[in-house]
Amino acid sequence: MQAFRTRVRKGTRIPYVTHLLSVMCTVGEYGGDEEQMMAAVLHDWLEDIDGATVDELHGHFGARVARLVHGLSDSVGHPKPPWRERKLRYLAQLRDEPAELKLISAADKLHNCNSIRRDLEFVGEAVWSRFSSGRDDSLWYYEEVVTALGHGWDHPLHRRLVADVEAMLREARDAHEAAAGPRLEVVMCRTSVARLAPELEAKIGAAGGRLGLVDCFDRCEICERSVLARLDGTMARFRTSAELLEAVTALREAQ
Repeated sequence: MQAFRTRVRKGTRIPYVTHLLSVMCTVGEYGGDEEQMMAAVLHDWLEDIDGATVDELHGHFGARVARLVHGLSDSVGHPKPPWRERKLRYLAQLRDEPAELKLISAADKLHNCNSIRRDLEFVGEAVWSRFSSGRDDSLWYYEEVVTALGHGWDHPLHRRLVADVEAMLREARDAHEAAAGPRLEVVMCRTSVARLAPELEAKIGAAGGRLGLVDCFDRCEICERSVLARLDGTMARFRTSAELLEAVTALREAQ
């Protein structure tokens, strides 16, 4: 614990030991024994502490704890190999690990997952800047971890992790869409709005879109010739209200 005393969680001022202790508590709450809880506290030691060795773990905590910590580490050398190389190797290894190790790995991923979910709520898309892997690779990794852990292992903690990772994926998608802005923007003059079908504005809102109004002017292009819309980031003109309604409905159904 002393080695992590001054460290903080990525992009925050939260002491890193809170993660280690949370993982340990989860392991204990889901049936782990004392040595599994010790390995939970130490699960990042070989990865993150320069000069840390399996032999040192073995000398202080015994063969089983040393073996568990080694199995929980995606690398034990410094500098570390490239991120994706490390993760692919770890996933292949994790798939066939014993239940006693999978319990600790699931507890670790559960706490990390819910830390990301909390930060998505407060800082949105900015949370991904804290990770060298970025948004897409991070989400890919959590999906693959859930699959690897589930191979030959049926456990309440795994089921909880599956549910929380699915929630994180939904919340990450929502945050990404919110940062990107509305998928549908429709600009119409007030005369156009008056003559279009009354349900149009409601359908635009239901599709997560935005309706902008401009004053009508002589020979108004919007009024006389078309309705201008930005659909999924692409500008398009619709000659009739029926065409626009059809596109809005299709976008809503695709969500």
